[in-house]
Amino acid sequence: MPLATLISSNEAAQLKACTRQAILDAIERGAIDGQKVGRNFLVRKNGKFERWQPNPRRQKAGREGQRAGGKKV
Repeated sequence: MPLATLISSNEAAQLKACTRQAILDAIERGAIDGQKVGRNFLVRKNGKFERWQPNPRRQKAGREGQRAGGKKV
């Protein structure tokens, strides 16, 4: 079995087309495997990560909030 690759939370967010915060939330929930190293989080790019998909509803809500200058719409 090959060893899983570790990637930064920013790289993981780019691969999944979501926010870094969505990745951190998924790590906290245990939806994906990650580990804090210093000030940063590393994500284990394994089957669990490959299967995980960000919640499109939450992502849409976040983008709408950003368009409104951070204010709730």
